[in-house]
Parts: sequence; structure tokens; C-alpha cells
Amino acid sequence: MIYIQVYVPDKNRFFDYKVSRKINICNLKSLIVESIYNVKCNDEFIKCNYTLMDFNCRKRLKDDVNLYNYPVYNGYKFLLI
Repeated sequence: MIYIQVYVPDKNRFFDYKVSRKINICNLKSLIVESIYNVKCNDEFIKCNYTLMDFNCRKRLKDDVNLYNYPVYNGYKFLLI
């Protein structure tokens, strides 16, 4: 398990999550969108409309890989746009 922070510009704040390193990026985006906006969306809608990026270098994370493929540590920050 790893602790991450996700910044959402339209909410203008960070959200904290504790997730497994084995989680798929698309599932992570779905979890975040569901918890922030209280809506359930299918994976295709999430893939087309939301992007998860590294907060520091603005590198886009690919949807079809797991979080452990990235050098992520506790307190790591992401950007959801």
C-alpha cells in the first residue's frame, strides 16, 4: 500500500488516497473520479475524459499499466485533469 496525493484543479485542492501499487492507472482514475464527484463512470469514459499526470514533471501516466511501473513513493503527488 502507498499513500498518494492527487490535485484536482476544478476543486482547487489535494485529495489523499491510500492505494495498492498493483492498481491499474485506469482503475485509479476511476476511483478518484468516483470519490470526488460521486458518480460512477465506465472505463471508456474515464480514459477519454480524464488524464492522470505526475505533478512535478507533468508526464502523463499510461492507462494500461500499473502504479508499480512508475517510481512512486509515499506522499507522491499527481494531477488529475
